[in-house]
This record gives sequence, structure tokens and C-alpha cells, in this order.
Amino acid sequence: MKNLQVLYNSLEYYLTGLAYIAAAILVGLIVKLLLFRLLNLYNRTDNPYLVKLLTKHLSKPFSLFLPLLCVSILLPSLSYSPGTLQGLKRLTEILDIIVFAWILIKFTDVGRDLVRQKYAIEKEDNIRERRLITQLQFMRKLMVVIIIFLATALILLSFEPVQKRVPAC
Repeated sequence: MKNLQVLYNSLEYYLTGLAYIAAAILVGLIVKLLLFRLLNLYNRTDNPYLVKLLTKHLSKPFSLFLPLLCVSILLPSLSYSPGTLQGLKRLTEILDIIVFAWILIKFTDVGRDLVRQKYAIEKEDNIRERRLITQLQFMRKLMVVIIIFLATALILLSFEPVQKRVPAC
């Protein structure tokens, strides 16, 4: 019976923290929902092209970014053991880097769509516009590769064994 009580106490300890984390995720999702509802209402009235593109491309990444941000803010106040807290902080840092890289990639999509809207290729003599679109596609792909490379480097540098191998400048 005593073992059962100890198991219940430790389970209650972890479940309370998980409930707080779930509440933080829920708050982040509600903030994202409200923010993008307001942006969609703004799109209906004035219909600015940039805001429309931002809501179109950034809705999914912000569905992860805002809950992760709320969890990151909550983590220091949890009463977990230092080892558990360190593991959770490491996990949220890695996820933050990944989601932030995703947001930056989506910003390149916004820029691409803005340029494509400005330079229409439907006209007859469109060689200049097609050349510009091709250069834009190359630049976007290069930016995506750079973003992924930097995100991977940041994730790897968050681990101690990799930090120890990197020579100081």
C-alpha cells in the first residue's frame, strides 16, 4: 500500500507539470487563433496583399511557435527536478529553432509571391520578367539552404560534446 502511495505522489507530481504545459499550449493556440482571426477580419475589409500573404503563409508555423513560446515562458516556474527541467528546456530550444527556421522559410515564400504579383508574366514580351522569376527562385532556394544550415548548426551547438569540439576563436 505504501508503494502505491509513493507511485501516486510521483505520478501526481509529473501530471501536475504536464497539466501546466498543456494549459500553456492551449493558451498559445488561443492567442494564435485570435491573432489570425483579427488578421483575417482585416483582410476582408481592406484586403492588403502583404497581410493576406502573411496570414496565408505564416498560419501553420505560428500554430507551433506561439504554444512553444508559452511553454518556454512556463518552464522555469515548474517544480520538476533540475535534470527533467534541463531536458525539457533542451527540447523546447530545439523545437524553437526548428519552428523559427520554418517561419523564416515561409517569409521567403511571402517575398516570392510579392515579386510575382508585381512582375506579371502574362504579357507577350515577358523575357525580362521570366529571367527575374528564375533568379528569384534561385535566390529563394539558396536562402532556404542557408536557413536550414544555420538552424542545424544552432541545434548541434546546443549539445555539450559539439561545443567542446568547436575551437575558440
